Amino acid sequence: MSKNILFYCLLILSFIAFCAGAFYETNIEGSGKTQLMELLSSYYVSENIPSLIQLFLSRIKSTFLTWFFLLICPLVPLFAIMSPLFLISKGFSLGFSATMIIENFGYSGTLYIISSILPQGTLQLPILCLLTIFSLELSVYFLKFYTQASQRKKNKKVLLISARHYILIFILGFIGLTISCLIEVFLTQFLL
Repeated sequence: MSKNILFYCLLILSFIAFCAGAFYETNIEGSGKTQLMELLSSYYVSENIPSLIQLFLSRIKSTFLTWFFLLICPLVPLFAIMSPLFLISKGFSLGFSATMIIENFGYSGTLYIISSILPQGTLQLPILCLLTIFSLELSVYFLKFYTQASQRKKNKKVLLISARHYILIFILGFIGLTISCLIEVFLTQFLL
């Protein structure tokens, strides 16, 4: 399967997860939903707004963990199979959060989503899709290297070239994810 087709499939999968998160939020009833709305309200109406550095560190921590997991996925091919789950969870959480914010805050919540969640989400999802594709691709090369003993020399060359590209892509991906976290932090800080 070509990288372009896989990229669009992963984006569509993320969008489906986004919709599933939105539908799930609208179907929650009872005290659980009330507690989530109270928690959300206390976070956005809080007098104690964290500093830019605290916000950035909290955002970059989860982003770094996702990036690191995708980075080491090729070394353990079973992890590579699970790597699309990050996109699904990211899409689901974005859909769930966006729907809850709109439901809780109405028009001002919509403005908040458009100005802070949407810009960083539109950067993070494609970057994570690309990183997932390269992670899956390199894990296939690792599998070929370990399973095809007769062609190990040929597979080793391909693996080394792919690993160099992989590291470069992941460095660029980390820079892009860091920029998306900075955008989210600055927009969140000025909108809260």
